[in-house]
Amino acid sequence: MKSAGRSYFEGAAATSVSTLVSAASGFVSLYFLTRILTKEELGGYAFAFSAISLLAFVAAWGFERNLMLRIARLAPDPKDLRGRGLVLRAVGVSTLIALVLIVGLYLAAPSVVALGAIPEAELWLVLLVVALVPMAASAQMQAWFRANSRIVAASLTNGAVNLSRALLLAGVFLAGGGVGSVAAAVVLSTLAPVLIIGFLGRHARDRPPSHLRLRDAWTGAVMVVQKISNYGLRLVDVILVGFLASGAATAEYAVAARLALFCGMGSEAMQPTFAPRGRRYFATGDLASAAREYHMARAAGFLVSLGVAILLVLLGPRLLEFFGDFDAAFGPLLVLSAGYIVTAGAGFHFSYLQMQGEIWGTTVLRISGLVVMVALAFLLIPTLAALGGALALSGAIVYLNASSLYYMYRRTGFPGLTLASAALTMLAAILLTAGGLGYVAPVPLAAALTAVGLAAFVIDDDAKAVFRLIIQGLRFAG
Repeated sequence: MKSAGRSYFEGAAATSVSTLVSAASGFVSLYFLTRILTKEELGGYAFAFSAISLLAFVAAWGFERNLMLRIARLAPDPKDLRGRGLVLRAVGVSTLIALVLIVGLYLAAPSVVALGAIPEAELWLVLLVVALVPMAASAQMQAWFRANSRIVAASLTNGAVNLSRALLLAGVFLAGGGVGSVAAAVVLSTLAPVLIIGFLGRHARDRPPSHLRLRDAWTGAVMVVQKISNYGLRLVDVILVGFLASGAATAEYAVAARLALFCGMGSEAMQPTFAPRGRRYFATGDLASAAREYHMARAAGFLVSLGVAILLVLLGPRLLEFFGDFDAAFGPLLVLSAGYIVTAGAGFHFSYLQMQGEIWGTTVLRISGLVVMVALAFLLIPTLAALGGALALSGAIVYLNASSLYYMYRRTGFPGLTLASAALTMLAAILLTAGGLGYVAPVPLAAALTAVGLAAFVIDDDAKAVFRLIIQGLRFAG
């Protein structure tokens, strides 16, 4: 394998570039959406897109995990890709599942509104549902490239989706298009990963592994539950706000959630590299290297996310003004950022367990996390609207990360956090939540978060690994 410094530098750089492109493109897309659509229509769009993204997990059927486990355990070949036949079969099955879901959602759209969803959701569900096919296929193809250590290409495709969406929405705005044109632009943008990876992998040979196994279908079903209850937390929240609040509140929450995504930059930049490297370490019994890279990646992710949170605290009000009448989204923005800080600070415990082949315990944990969020949502959203949704999600994230870290320690004996790193993570999250509730003004809040970041380099041994990563990355760049 490549050295840790070089691998993480490449993976983090590619993911960071993709994230920055996605962020900038997301701003542009959101700007044009707020100019083309009414606030209520934007709420309906956010509801429908979240629901379809959730169904895309079902269509993908968890084959991404199987691709990672079966391909990443083998030494990567810099001149060729393993598992071409396997990914093609996974894409085929996912496409069939997606087609079934498309018909089902098309027929069920009126009933969704009858059950209490905002009225604008029905039309958007019908218009966007065809995106399920490329979204499911993209998940398999990106996993194929990541499992073959093609982290850079796989990571950049996410940015390509958002960039193409921004360009297409700009065209819709300039042409004076409406809801139908917006839906067409969004659907077309989801094709980007399929086209890019299909082109880059066109010369791959049929090297093993090549065939899906019967147990892949069963473990895939379990993974669907895991993904919905984990990644789905940040999709179900919008859906719950759409059921329990107004269309305007749903739009405010969606804007806050879009900006809060910046805080995920830290952990998202490291995780795609850690997963396949961790799998190979576990396959060879090198647990010490897996633990060392876990701590290094966790600390780097936390510090990056903390830095982004400080910028959102200071610039958030002005960013929200850019989109129009969204001042009420500032509180939810800070509370959602607190959830991202907790996720980054807790580290890659789910990836650590999954790359060891663990599946059942993490599934139970994720289901319980979803239950906690739904319970908090019904308690908080009717009274606090978008802010209630943010509090419900962040509360569920704290529960999920804490319980998963405990489970990982009990099962493997590996402590994912030191006392210092845990204390700093929770302090930052508490400060952001207090700011979101209006108890701390932005400038003092930013100062306090800066102090947390500085303290990390003094009392947290894990943070010192960040310096080694930076030095190795700079040497590679030089």
